[in-house]
Amino acid sequence: MNPLLRLSLLCAALHLATGADKKPRFVSPDGKYAMTLTSAEPPEEPGMTAVNLIEVKTGAVVKALDSVGHPWVDDTKAVWAPDSQRLALMTGSRRGGWTTLYAKAGATFEEVPMPELIWAKMKGRADAKTVLAARVPIRWTKANVLMLRNDVEDDDGNSGTSLMLLTFDRKNHVTVTRAKK
Repeated sequence: MNPLLRLSLLCAALHLATGADKKPRFVSPDGKYAMTLTSAEPPEEPGMTAVNLIEVKTGAVVKALDSVGHPWVDDTKAVWAPDSQRLALMTGSRRGGWTTLYAKAGATFEEVPMPELIWAKMKGRADAKTVLAARVPIRWTKANVLMLRNDVEDDDGNSGTSLMLLTFDRKNHVTVTRAKK
């Protein structure tokens, strides 16, 4: 292989592997906020990628959201409420993924506690170990209602899915109801 081509490919791979991509992603509907994925600080966390919420106009970090390892950073997903006042952030892990909820609070966004979710019904042993749990934000059906899918799998290979609606009140307290399929 051409040495120059090899060097270019190596640089591109290193760029992707270190999360050194400051390009805004998942821009809010009002265009004011977005996420960036960058090499995590401090340097003691090699291979980690910082997930930050930024103000698009200035590039200033509004909120440090998470730090994710590779290759799970590729599963990062943000779903904005239509009014840009709430955000559901999913970050991947080796056992699925987790969704964290945020609501606008003044000039920043604050984490909203996740309520107890509705678990999928599965056949099999009651004492089977859960080996996969993925809480995936689907879409906002209203500015204060998020549809979330909860996928689970146990060590016997049984799996199940529950679909629910998370409803935020005016103070961003969240209640859960089962969604109709």
